[in-house]
Amino acid sequence: MNPAAPEDFQHFSLSSLPHRQLAALADAGEMLSHQPDNLAQLELHMPDEPDVQQEENLINLCADIATLRKQWQRVIRAQQVTTQYQQHYPEGN
Repeated sequence: MNPAAPEDFQHFSLSSLPHRQLAALADAGEMLSHQPDNLAQLELHMPDEPDVQQEENLINLCADIATLRKQWQRVIRAQQVTTQYQQHYPEGN
């Protein structure tokens, strides 16, 4: 199967599957190919290929969110430390 569709094999990490699972996958694909109504339904419900720019934007957004979370934790910690100092040194200095 790998020589027939190497891109799919790599994309779906099929090389890590045991022979039994690959055989079951091939059998299921063969059975599905003989059921045009089900195949049409499957194609109808499959998502479109992801937009590369949108994926990149989402990755960047996740990184930005992680950075903001770290900064927010620093703000919370600074507020806690400030409160502790105010309790220990109520005169304000």
